[in-house]
Amino acid sequence: MKEIIQGIIIGIGKIIPGVSGSIIAINLGIYEKAINCITHFFSDFKNNVYYLGKLGIGIIISISLLSGIIVYFLNNYYIVTMFLFIGLIIGSSKKNKKHNKYNYISLISFSMVLGLVLITKPNTIQLNNTIIKFLYFVLIGLVDAATMIIPGISGTAILMMMGAYDLIINTYSSLFIISQLYTNLKVLIPFGLGIMIGIYLTSRMINYCFNKFQDQTYSAIKGLQWGTIVYMIFLCLKQYSSIIELMIGFLVCILGLVSIKKINHFL
Repeated sequence: MKEIIQGIIIGIGKIIPGVSGSIIAINLGIYEKAINCITHFFSDFKNNVYYLGKLGIGIIISISLLSGIIVYFLNNYYIVTMFLFIGLIIGSSKKNKKHNKYNYISLISFSMVLGLVLITKPNTIQLNNTIIKFLYFVLIGLVDAATMIIPGISGTAILMMMGAYDLIINTYSSLFIISQLYTNLKVLIPFGLGIMIGIYLTSRMINYCFNKFQDQTYSAIKGLQWGTIVYMIFLCLKQYSSIIELMIGFLVCILGLVSIKKINHFL
């Protein structure tokens, strides 16, 4: 039961842009154990399946319950909700312990990558071909899995940047609607395949990166975070209707920033 509750808490971080599920797992003291279970999955198959399965059940429960709420607020209070997410991302960003040219190069490079993706306007991507659509959702799953494993990156914020957030969260929110089962499976099967492959590969790479290039890796993570923030602010500026709405959004952003710092301190 304990692992299910922990999975529910991690699921909250998984579904809300700005909150890193892996950071929550670290603060709960289960990150290293979960990574170890994944990287040595077949060496203790029964216990690993039991442990990861309970975590997974909690995450699924959390995602299925929260996704509908987030869809509602994004549809009805887009600017305010987005600024709340921006505050959560800023509040969850951690300072680098060391500063050198390689760290700054890593940070700027990864920020520029997000900038290039922004210029390409991923929301306009047309997925008419069945094979291309399948591979696209596999890719989204791979990226989402990497953000699950890499501490400090919000997976849902990255999905938003890639233009896939609305589709994925709407799929989550209708997970148990029978009439939409077939449509959802066309998304969830390739997306789930990408997640499984991504978790396995990323969990093996993350130890190497942190062991060999710890500071540069943290700088790359920060670059992704700040690139995401710029993108989300860009979306808000495109859709705001009044200065008052922006002012309210700014206040909510501060509230989100303070709240996530308090939560991280408590955890």
